[in-house]
Amino acid sequence: MAERTGIKLIDPDKKKYRIRVFHRGKEFKKIIVGGNRRLAEDVEAKMKLQLVEGAYFPERTLKRLSFEYVANRFLKEYAAFLKSANKVEIYVRGSKLFFKGKMMTEIAPYDVQRFREELGRKMMPVSVNHYHRVLRRLFYWAEEVGIFQGKNPASGKRVKLEIEKKYWRKEYLEADELKAILEAAHPRIRPIIMTAAFTGMRKGELEKLRKKDINLDSCTICISESKNDEPGYVPITDILFPILGDLIKQADGDQLVLDFRNFDRFWKVARKTVNLSKKISFHTLRHTLASHVVMKTGNKAVVQALLRHKDPRTVERYAHLAPGVLRTAALTLDTTFSNLREANREPRNPVLTVPETVPAEKPVLTELPQS
Repeated sequence: MAERTGIKLIDPDKKKYRIRVFHRGKEFKKIIVGGNRRLAEDVEAKMKLQLVEGAYFPERTLKRLSFEYVANRFLKEYAAFLKSANKVEIYVRGSKLFFKGKMMTEIAPYDVQRFREELGRKMMPVSVNHYHRVLRRLFYWAEEVGIFQGKNPASGKRVKLEIEKKYWRKEYLEADELKAILEAAHPRIRPIIMTAAFTGMRKGELEKLRKKDINLDSCTICISESKNDEPGYVPITDILFPILGDLIKQADGDQLVLDFRNFDRFWKVARKTVNLSKKISFHTLRHTLASHVVMKTGNKAVVQALLRHKDPRTVERYAHLAPGVLRTAALTLDTTFSNLREANREPRNPVLTVPETVPAEKPVLTELPQS
């Protein structure tokens, strides 16, 4: 008999259900799309009956498909509609080269681990994780569309991803360093550098910044297209206000506000001229805002809101910059346990006092001894 069953709605918009049946210690899964709960229950009942009768052979209905074929379909039918389509294509291209000639069912966790090791010889672990995540998504997608059946060999449970926290970038600019870069930069890119450092906006967001997105009355910038597909707002500081004000006056209609022509060349020259000891990139300007806000306020929730991060764990890279906040939190214990202050003042090793001994009185001689 089937031991455990389960139906879960995993995507309400697509009406996608996952059916799980455990039989004799093995797990069997099936994904249906475009149905309803009643259909999922019917499919589940049929699976259980076939398992009991020994007639459930889903692999027989699947064709032996090569990884290259599935990867090409994944790019065309799924990845092409992502904002990060270009990057995903690079990751899939690397996977296709490594798994060339292999069938989907022939790829095991051992092969995925070897793929990670091969990539690790020429790139950082964070980049290796990007390739791994896309490969994992490819297998899940293949299962969802019904062209792959079985356990995902690239799942995080079967092949662990490298912990990225120790590789996080932590560089940021001090006030004098930012000033030096601005002085060395071409006048055309100075507003770009200032806006990035004082708003934390990404380069792609700044490239799309238009006149209508800047509201000087409310001192806010609207970011209609962001990395996480959600609109957001960032405040305009007093130093940045006149800079953006001048740019708006120069802009005609609804044109782009910042001029990125030859930006990469000018940015490279500015960095080379200043010749800082630390390695910086354009993204360092974003870290500069977050780092200084954390050091001044110690409030990581504020930094998460300013940078518009979905995952609060991403802000943990700035935690080391606010040690004073941790001590302030620890000092609240002094108030809670204030009754222990007096007790703590008592000497830990009290000195034992030995009472002085009073010497016995000598007898008073009333008569001289006779010789």
